[in-house]
Amino acid sequence: MNRFLWTCCDGEFFIRFPLLGLVHMPLSLEQAQRSLMFPVICFLYLLLLALVSFAVAMIPRKIVQRKLPFYAVAPIAAYLAIFAVLSTSLGDYFIEVFIRNKSLGASILEESVPRVQRWSQHPSTSPIARLGSRPVGNLTVWNEEDAHRIAEKVVKLRETRWTFAAEAAHGSPLMVLGAKYAGSTQGGAWRESNTQSAFELWDIFDDEWEDLRDFIQFTMWEPAYLVRNMWPPAIIVHLPNLPATRESAHEIHQDAFIPSWTQDIVLDSARNVVGDSAYCEWDHQMTVLINLRVPKTGAAVRFWDLPNSSESPQEWQSFDIPHQPGKAVFIECRRPHAIVPFKEPESLVERMCIHAYMIPCRAQNRDDRHWQILGVKADDDLLDDLMNKLRDQLLMNAGVSIRQGRDSAFFASYLASLHI
Repeated sequence: MNRFLWTCCDGEFFIRFPLLGLVHMPLSLEQAQRSLMFPVICFLYLLLLALVSFAVAMIPRKIVQRKLPFYAVAPIAAYLAIFAVLSTSLGDYFIEVFIRNKSLGASILEESVPRVQRWSQHPSTSPIARLGSRPVGNLTVWNEEDAHRIAEKVVKLRETRWTFAAEAAHGSPLMVLGAKYAGSTQGGAWRESNTQSAFELWDIFDDEWEDLRDFIQFTMWEPAYLVRNMWPPAIIVHLPNLPATRESAHEIHQDAFIPSWTQDIVLDSARNVVGDSAYCEWDHQMTVLINLRVPKTGAAVRFWDLPNSSESPQEWQSFDIPHQPGKAVFIECRRPHAIVPFKEPESLVERMCIHAYMIPCRAQNRDDRHWQILGVKADDDLLDDLMNKLRDQLLMNAGVSIRQGRDSAFFASYLASLHI
């Protein structure tokens, strides 16, 4: 890697623009259609250059002959104009029009009012009640030295196992190790269902997953188990660029509940713990984020809460939980939250976090519960597609029914063996 080119993901390239930071370079038309930043920046550059050149062309010839150096600075002027657009409120408008849907965040806040209000007024109803009335952070999983060691272990897989989250990133450097985002690429090729590679992370990070399980068990004061028949937690790697320093680039969102076919796998794992009467509280699903590395200027996750008496989405209050290497953040999956914008655009130090889901399960007519820990690609369209492909495969194998594939851990082990 040199100072102007950053690579990952078996041949994905990012150009390091001064002032703008890293911008993905599409390797195909289809990829360019999803990675909007690079084509749009090129378009803006050419448009502004044309406008500047047209303005210069309108100057009388005698003046132009004396001001020829102005032609040389025209590209620089256009480039600085792009920087000015993206670093001001005009940049927010550009991001909202071309990349983010501003109304989506507002609708999520509005839809979340009854649920978050109930949690505020009756904390015992919240999935996070064991730890308090709202999300908590600064809980130690590893010391800073161990977090650095694990981060370096992740970085060693940058070229071979990381994927670029093309659809979610829109040209910004957002990568993932494991199964998390739909529409990911390696070397310009789409890796919609790289299931075998994700399953192998159970072995590569075996000690780290056990550390995570022990931590959750200790923190929640309840047993915890890894769902090894499902994908492991994903590791998200995010580097800054200029758009990522804007509020509008980080949408307010909720983490999706795991889909029904994954629930079957989790329930099967719970049955192995408490027997056939096991059931899981799917609406109490939680997210745990464990930071491994942050830029020098820091990073944080932001969540929204309501005062106890509030019934209006206009009264939402936001709170930031700083990321610290080796520290965990617990947050309810259905609570509105977002990434806090980066403070500067040109750093090559990643925001690197483990992203795991936790689901409480128990036996019928028993109060004692435990936690099932896993990772999953929470994209219904993609998962439905995987189910259809799996159905075709299963029907070709005599003696294996669809019900068997969906109602037991056989589904996951079989899925891992398929290269689909």
